[in-house]
Amino acid sequence: MSAFQDLKTSTWAFFEAYGWATVIATIIVYFIYKKYFYDLLRDRNEKKKQSKQEAFNREVHDKESDRIRLVRKRQQEEHNKQEKIETMKRLEKEKEKSERMQKELNKRDQASGVYYSGVEFEQFLEKNMN
Repeated sequence: MSAFQDLKTSTWAFFEAYGWATVIATIIVYFIYKKYFYDLLRDRNEKKKQSKQEAFNREVHDKESDRIRLVRKRQQEEHNKQEKIETMKRLEKEKEKSERMQKELNKRDQASGVYYSGVEFEQFLEKNMN
């Protein structure tokens, strides 16, 4: 305890002898710190925060873009599936229409006794399909 007591006594003696000088020096050091170092330290901390935020934003953006890409892919697959179904239905209707026209043409041919060749039949279908 003697060392602590000596430190306390010597510190107190120093402030008794140089108290005003210590106060003035502390004020000067504070203003120098405030004027020159505070802004630098604050800017450095802001840059660190900003870089962390940018890294976080990139991660969020990457995750979001992956999610959007997967949703678009799923929607495109669904659209392709629907389009395939609609195309099959349309082709089926066209085939049925073609068969009806063929039957109608055959009935006319049998009634009139005229038979069409394959090329003439295709031309007939093209006219009547449009």
